[in-house]
Amino acid sequence: MWADIDYMDRYRDFTFDPQRFKQQELKGYVDSLHAAGQRWVPITDCGIPHAPDDSAFISGMKADVFIKDVTGAPYLGQVWPGATHYPDFLSVNKTWPWWKQELQDMWNKVPYDGMWIDMNEASNFCDGEICRLPADAADSEHDAVSSAESDNTLQAIIGTVDGGATTEDQATGALSSGWQLILQVVQWVLKLRHRSQSTPTAPETTRSPGQASPSTKGKVATSASSANCALQCQPPAATDTLSNPPYAINNL
Repeated sequence: MWADIDYMDRYRDFTFDPQRFKQQELKGYVDSLHAAGQRWVPITDCGIPHAPDDSAFISGMKADVFIKDVTGAPYLGQVWPGATHYPDFLSVNKTWPWWKQELQDMWNKVPYDGMWIDMNEASNFCDGEICRLPADAADSEHDAVSSAESDNTLQAIIGTVDGGATTEDQATGALSSGWQLILQVVQWVLKLRHRSQSTPTAPETTRSPGQASPSTKGKVATSASSANCALQCQPPAATDTLSNPPYAINNL
C-alpha cells in the first residue's frame, strides 16, 4: 500500500493528519497489512517546512543541516507545505544522522516498510538565488539563523567514496576523473533546467501547496515554475556563472 502526501499533517514530513489519518488508527491499519503479509510505503518530500512549530524544522536548524544560500542563511524555497528548507544530503556528519533519526521517530509511531522519496531534485515552486518570506509573514527565526559553516562536502564525499582517505591529497588521484564526470553531469542538468524554463509548461494542478497565494511585493520570479510562489525572490546576478548560461563550475 503506497501513501501519497495526503496522510501528512499540512503536507509536513514525518507527520500524520490528525483528522483523516490519526496516528493510532493508521498504526492499527498498518498492523493489519503486516498480518496479511502486505506492506505500507509512505511518501516523504525532501523539503522541510519553515515553521517554528514543526519538530523537523526545529531539529534541523539546531543540527545545521540545511543547504545555504549565497548569504549563508538556509536557502528558502517553496514546496507543498509552503516555505521550505532543503537538507544537505552531502553533509555526512550532520544531515545523515539527523535524517535517520527523523525516519526512526516516524517508524516508532507507525512502522512503515519502505519510503517513497519525492521532490528530491530538489524541487522548488520559486525561482531565485535568494528568497525570503513576504514582509508581513516573516518571523525573527529566519533572521536569527546560525551562520556556522556547513560541512566540507568535498571532504565528506572523499571520505565516503575512498573508504578511509582523510585528506584531499590522498584521494585526488583516484577521484580526479570522477569529479570531472560529476561536473559534466551538473553542467548538463543546469542546461536542461535553463532550456525547460525557456519553454513554459502548465503547472501541476492535482495538489494545492500551502501558502500558495501569489505575492506582488518585491522582486519575484516570473517563470512558469514560480506560478504558485508566495516568496520574494531575487534572480541571480548576470555575472553569476553558476546560475546563468554558459554555465561554468570552477569553484572546486
